[in-house]
Amino acid sequence: MPNTPDALYENYSWSPDGQHIALISNRGGRFAAHTLDVATGDLRRVIDHPYSDVDVAWSPNGKHIALTANTQGQDTNIFVIPAKGGKPQVLSDESGPLDAAAPRWSPEGQRLAFVSWRHGNADIGYWNLEAGAVRRVTNEKWDEEQPAWSPDGTQLVYTVNRDGDVSLAVVDLRSGRRRRLALEPGCHSDPQFTPDGGSIVCAFHNSRRTADLWKLKLPEGSKPSGSSPRWTQLTHSAPADVKPGDFILPQPVRWKAPDGLTIPGLLFEPKGIAKRRPAILYVHGGPSWQTMIVWSPLIQTWLA
Repeated sequence: MPNTPDALYENYSWSPDGQHIALISNRGGRFAAHTLDVATGDLRRVIDHPYSDVDVAWSPNGKHIALTANTQGQDTNIFVIPAKGGKPQVLSDESGPLDAAAPRWSPEGQRLAFVSWRHGNADIGYWNLEAGAVRRVTNEKWDEEQPAWSPDGTQLVYTVNRDGDVSLAVVDLRSGRRRRLALEPGCHSDPQFTPDGGSIVCAFHNSRRTADLWKLKLPEGSKPSGSSPRWTQLTHSAPADVKPGDFILPQPVRWKAPDGLTIPGLLFEPKGIAKRRPAILYVHGGPSWQTMIVWSPLIQTWLA
């Protein structure tokens, strides 16, 4: 992180020429987007609005800076500002500004992928700055997040959360074809295409694997169809004698509450056969998140 006397958010972004850093600083009493001149240390505020900025991303062509700001209640909006100064644009559709975050620039710097909660759950879209048009990429009942562009700008990889099982999906933006990709049930996160576009690297963990980096080799041409992908483990955080087969994956279950509400859950069953087993009910406190298929030494200890 840059050494400044101000408080900084951990989110920052280099300019393509390496001469400036876009960052979030509280200089002036409010967290706001600034650019830092690497050579001189000069800090320049790039937007003056009544909101607190939380994230920033410099476009690959160097022309624009995208930022996320807390605007109203729990809503966030994305603003795009000319890097050399000028009037900001707010990400909007025909209904007005979008509740959106996580701006991700396309390789050519003309499109901006984002996550929006306009329709209740998290969906992914992208904004074509030149045309001023917003295109919705996903439209499922599940939360879809963490979009990342392929090097040629024709595909997006993102995460899909189905009842705490977070897989990957790749969509071809030209044809609309998409494919779900998963090592096994668990939490895939932070996917990125490799520079050649032929593989995806992501973090993964679940109830029988600790968190590690994995590489997914895509079918020839990186298209979301064709032969089965190949997974390669890149890091090994667990000791060599800790084997995935020693631990237990859960099964998603659902049941009706007395008021008719459907409650989702994860059922872990110990190994072996027994006529009767004790049961542990592990209630998640909420209010707006869920128990995921994650590495949990506590749960595995209960099952041992």
